[in-house]
This record gives sequence, C-alpha cells and structure tokens, in this order.
Amino acid sequence: HGLIIKGHKGDVHCMCMVNDHLLATGAWDNTVRVWNAQTRELVLQLQGHEGHVSGLCRVGDFIASCSWDKTTRIWNLSTGECEKVLEGH
Repeated sequence: HGLIIKGHKGDVHCMCMVNDHLLATGAWDNTVRVWNAQTRELVLQLQGHEGHVSGLCRVGDFIASCSWDKTTRIWNLSTGECEKVLEGH
C-alpha cells in the first residue's frame, strides 16, 4: 500500500527523500513541506516562492527548491529558513 500524506492546498508536483525518515514535497500552492514519512506528521512548511514549486533536491543538510517564479531557494532543514535565493533561472 502506498503512503498518503495530505496537507498541500495544491497539486504536488515533486518530492524527494531527505533521509530515512523525512520526505519533502513541493506543490502548486508555492510551498515546500517536510514530513515525517513514518508518522505522516508535518515537520516544516517552507514558504517564500511566488510560483509553483517544480523541483526539489537534497544537498547535504539543505533542500534546494526551484519554482515557476524563476528562482531556486536553498533551505536550512534545521531552522526552516531560506539561506539563499538564486534568481534568473
């Protein structure tokens, strides 16, 4: 049986496993959400994109998210803060 996690207000477009227990999802509600894959509880909600989130990639202790707003954001998974915004993509 599959894992169903509900919480985004738009279609989920991308996801990536952060580690053995955490799953990140990006959606058309312009957010990235990090979930405990075992309990299905929301751990972090990352906000800042002004367009649909179209891709995610784990980079060490960070997640990179790209969006239709033509930015890539680098998120700190310990704090939930956006560490850097790369524009012009």
